[in-house]
Amino acid sequence: MYGFVSKSNINDLLEYTFYNGDISKWNKESYLYIIVDMENFKNDYDFKKIEDKLYDVRYGDLDFFISPFLNLPYQLALENAAKKLSIPYLELNSGEKKVVVFGSVKKQEIINPIIVFKIKAFESLKHNEIMGAILGLGIKREMIGNIYAKDGIYMFEALEQMSSFILENLNYVSHYKVNIELTSEVLPTNILKEDKIIVSSLRLDNVVSSAFDISRDKAKEMIENEEVQYNYSADLKCDQKIEIPSFLSCRRKGKILITEIDGKTKKDKIILKINKY
Repeated sequence: MYGFVSKSNINDLLEYTFYNGDISKWNKESYLYIIVDMENFKNDYDFKKIEDKLYDVRYGDLDFFISPFLNLPYQLALENAAKKLSIPYLELNSGEKKVVVFGSVKKQEIINPIIVFKIKAFESLKHNEIMGAILGLGIKREMIGNIYAKDGIYMFEALEQMSSFILENLNYVSHYKVNIELTSEVLPTNILKEDKIIVSSLRLDNVVSSAFDISRDKAKEMIENEEVQYNYSADLKCDQKIEIPSFLSCRRKGKILITEIDGKTKKDKIILKINKY
């Protein structure tokens, strides 16, 4: 679904994001930990800025605010905090990276702040080459959403405020000359297929082994060598328990989103629903 509360100038709306907001109004040292209850975010400066906005929506005079593109750990933590504060929220796009509106939003007043670019090139381009070219322009990662690079189709999402800069400056991907244009097309999904895996426990090495069809010993080796990322972190322990939903990537093997537990087998093993990318 799309949305945020409409104004005459979309850039005025974007000033409500944490990049331009006054974050000094709410200075609650323990508030982040109490509301979100996630140790990983306690010292995360950007996360605290967004969380301060949640507090302002709930107890201050802010009706809503718009996040930048959030990865899965941010999405889960912020949406969890919003639920605890009884703040409505609306995800504006599908995919791995999402923009979310927190606060009062009326459907009849919704517009879409996310724009989609199409890249035209004669050569074959890779996902990481497109990302590298964009970030090489000095654009923050949070301003860029999902990227699609398959079968000669190259598209990516960005926040509207970046449109002119990208159109004027993104002329090369890797060392290939490219043409960039805005498109009204919907970004294709990167999901290859929905699937299920069966695991004996939610230990990280066990799930990695089943998800990427490798041995348990190989899974442990890749985790110890930081070739596995769990919710975008490579600082992991083989025996740690994963949470649901969660995001896993394995170097040279792919990445998956574990969406939910789908019951148990007759032998009491856990069935997990996953999206393969």
